[in-house]
Amino acid sequence: MNLTLTGKDTIIIDGRTLDLGDGDVAQVAFSNNLVEVTVGKNANALFAENATGNMAVLTLRVPRGNADDKYLNSKLAAQRKDLPGFVVMSGSIKKRLGDGDGNILVDTYTLQGGVIQRMPDVKENVAGDTEQAITVWTLAFANGERVLG
Repeated sequence: MNLTLTGKDTIIIDGRTLDLGDGDVAQVAFSNNLVEVTVGKNANALFAENATGNMAVLTLRVPRGNADDKYLNSKLAAQRKDLPGFVVMSGSIKKRLGDGDGNILVDTYTLQGGVIQRMPDVKENVAGDTEQAITVWTLAFANGERVLG
């Protein structure tokens, strides 16, 4: 039998361990292929590295107005004020995986060269929708790497 237990994950941006919201609090997505492949006449195959395949987009769900929301907002202000002078972000997500026998494996995504990709949205709701208490931040990183160990 194969078991995977997960919990006590850690999300870090610029050395800060983030205090996140509810649901999918952090998600890393790689939208582009690492390699492009075409097959031509006589089944000849062509392979080309696609550097944009290393790009990662990190989506974070942060409680609106908490210290991490304020920190990310200050990074946004600095980025908008002077992009060439902006100090890019780095980060990591460490997912702890157990096998049911007490052994732990850490699935780590390391992110480098990060900027805030888009302004966070806002809404007001008078029917008790808790989404209005969350700020969704979208960060783009030039490079993402995964290590299992």
